[in-house]
Amino acid sequence: MLPLNYLTIDGKGIKPDTKEFLDMVLLALLNILNRKGIDTKDVEFLGTNDIYVFRGTNKVVFSFSRSRYFLHPRFSEFPLSEIIPTEENINVEQPMYFEFPGWSNFLVKNLHCISPVSIAFPITYLSLKDEELKEAHWKVADLLVQPTEEDIDRKKRIVRVNPIFQGRDFIIEPDLCFVLMEFKAPYTEIYDTLIKPTVEEEGFRCLKSDDIFTMSSIIEDIWANINKATLIIAEISSNNPNVMYELGICHTVGKNVMMITQNPDQIPFNFRHMRCYPYKNDIPGSDELKKNIKSVIQHIKATQG
Repeated sequence: MLPLNYLTIDGKGIKPDTKEFLDMVLLALLNILNRKGIDTKDVEFLGTNDIYVFRGTNKVVFSFSRSRYFLHPRFSEFPLSEIIPTEENINVEQPMYFEFPGWSNFLVKNLHCISPVSIAFPITYLSLKDEELKEAHWKVADLLVQPTEEDIDRKKRIVRVNPIFQGRDFIIEPDLCFVLMEFKAPYTEIYDTLIKPTVEEEGFRCLKSDDIFTMSSIIEDIWANINKATLIIAEISSNNPNVMYELGICHTVGKNVMMITQNPDQIPFNFRHMRCYPYKNDIPGSDELKKNIKSVIQHIKATQG
């Protein structure tokens, strides 16, 4: 197993000759893609993700992760013998895909690579000159064309979420609680006398959509506040269609949602696997709901640090 102290970040461990060779290989790859009519802006995994170099006795291995695991890309070099003690017995005369048994598994488990691609070539390539060196760059780059095209094709097939709403890039407000509910008795009274005061006791601001007065459409205001809120409280006792629609938006965006209901037996099937806080509209039920709201907010504040 690779000792952790070998791991370096941002290229500090890559030797100058391997870094220069790698740079020229990537440049050659971009030239090949341009000749094939492939827009280089679609090429991501070679330019922005983790790349590892393994230098052996008679060979060099470049391993490319197809996605970035860490916050910043990692560019690091290791002695191949630390991972494969018998590496000198592996003969590499021409650039080739490196498919040593267990190699991909090692990259995934130890270096957190995602669907890695590894190319091996003779170490003598690093000392070539002029046209021979240029030819070596192109030979290695040519092996990267197919996995690059596969990644581009995969990128085109990824579903991109594009909401119909206008607002984008909201900033989460750490003390905002937004409430989804039907605006009629008894829910408005429950909001005014229980939900809002309890939320405010915990230092959060509490809003529902009819508290907002702007020139934009109501649904745009709801969309904006769902995105900005740290907590959503959804009163779903009546299974109101508007509330359910808004609740679906919350789940799609991935918000902290506290569902509450007076009718736990009438929770729609699609929500039954999710936690919901039942309560009764009486004094004991109000006390229980108040306790649960406080508990949820206190948990959120604790995770905010």
